[in-house]
Amino acid sequence: MSNTPEKILEQWIEYVNKLEVENVIKLYDDTSTILPTFSQNALSTPKQIKEYFQQLSAREHLRVDLHDETLKKYALDENKYVLTGIYSFHFTVDTASLTFPSRFTFLLDISRESPILHHHSSQIPRTLS
Repeated sequence: MSNTPEKILEQWIEYVNKLEVENVIKLYDDTSTILPTFSQNALSTPKQIKEYFQQLSAREHLRVDLHDETLKKYALDENKYVLTGIYSFHFTVDTASLTFPSRFTFLLDISRESPILHHHSSQIPRTLS
């Protein structure tokens, strides 16, 4: 099967949206690190990554939408890529529907069965002006 960076991102979004934590986790290499959107801590073990996505998937009406026009792909070699862009997390808290536009970076090795080597995601901060 031929993976592309874009297909891996599509899979990640699909699995998060379907609350398929086990499938999300399978995308991350055992040595992966995540600087997640909704945590102050870097996550660097499979257990930490799984616990994070279990907590995230417990959010009512969780959904991630990619802002397609923001997606950028940078090839590092024939198998390694950096993807950057913006996606928005949506979920409900106390009956309020909330949206969190967030920027992301994925470091991928598409030759691996678990291609995500690093993932950084943070909410877009307010501007200074």
